[in-house]
Amino acid sequence: FVLKEAPLIGIDRFKHNRILFAAAEHPTLVQTHKTASDALGIASEQRYIPHVTLMRYKQIDPVCFEERRTVLKEHMLGTISGPLKLMKSVLTQEGAVYETVHTFHGN
Repeated sequence: FVLKEAPLIGIDRFKHNRILFAAAEHPTLVQTHKTASDALGIASEQRYIPHVTLMRYKQIDPVCFEERRTVLKEHMLGTISGPLKLMKSVLTQEGAVYETVHTFHGN
C-alpha cells in the first residue's frame, strides 16, 4: 500500500497516552487497518482514527488546547505520502524509541 498525498487535517489528542496528532483522512489508511485487523483476527475496541503522531506531551492546558483545536479543526497542516509502516514505540527514561515492525508494499 503506497499512500499518495493524504491530507493532514486539524489537531487532536489521545488523552489516555498523551499524544498530540493530526488526522490523516484517506481511504487507503482505513482499508489497511481493516485488512490488518481481519488478517490478525483482532477486532477494534474503539473507532479507528487514521493519524500522524506529532508529539507526546506531559501536560497540556485543556482550555488553551481546545481553543487551538477549534481554530485548526478544518486547517490542512500538510500531506503525507509513501509506503505505510506499522510502528512500535517503547517508552524509556530517555524518551520514546520507535521501530518499524512492517512496511506494507504493493497495491
